[in-house]
Amino acid sequence: MQSYLWLWSGLIPRGIYLVSAAVLALAIASARIRGEGFREIGVRLDNLAPALRDAALVTAIPVVSLLAAGVVMGTVRPDWIITVERLPWLVLWGFLQQLVLQGFVHRRMNEAIRGDVAREVLTAAVFAACHLPNWRLMIATFIGGWIWSVLYRRHPNLLALAVAHAVSSAAVSIALGPALLHGMKVGRGYFTYEAPVPPSRP
Repeated sequence: MQSYLWLWSGLIPRGIYLVSAAVLALAIASARIRGEGFREIGVRLDNLAPALRDAALVTAIPVVSLLAAGVVMGTVRPDWIITVERLPWLVLWGFLQQLVLQGFVHRRMNEAIRGDVAREVLTAAVFAACHLPNWRLMIATFIGGWIWSVLYRRHPNLLALAVAHAVSSAAVSIALGPALLHGMKVGRGYFTYEAPVPPSRP
């Protein structure tokens, strides 16, 4: 994934989908080799209610605070409704990311590292590193990755994490806007991004 973001992005039309599919296939293959079914990695309904409850509790305050800060700073993106309309897609994208992050990275960390805090911090660090060099996005993804890793340990449910991921991602995008986040670009795209120029007032 990092080689694509830094070296050959743009060489293959829609290459991000190809690379994402390859990473997802690697995560699923790793689980299958270890005899882990979808239920074991968190695709399940039996613990969905407590997982959603805990995810809502730790997501609501940061999301509301972030949106309020965006209003105060005047950084709320004017086309915020588009982000809201894309929430179903964000849930799907969040699920795929959490499947790789928790179902693969976190679970493999669990095999190699003792101590919940160390595993969860390292999992969050891996997630943040995937967003280099966008430092604002790295901070957000490290905090989010840590919280989601703790939630996964308590209730391994990727469906609940997908919803929390989508809502958090939407809040960051809406509150900070494309200029501060460099359009959420990572890799070499971060350096070539040009923020949209706001229309001049008559």
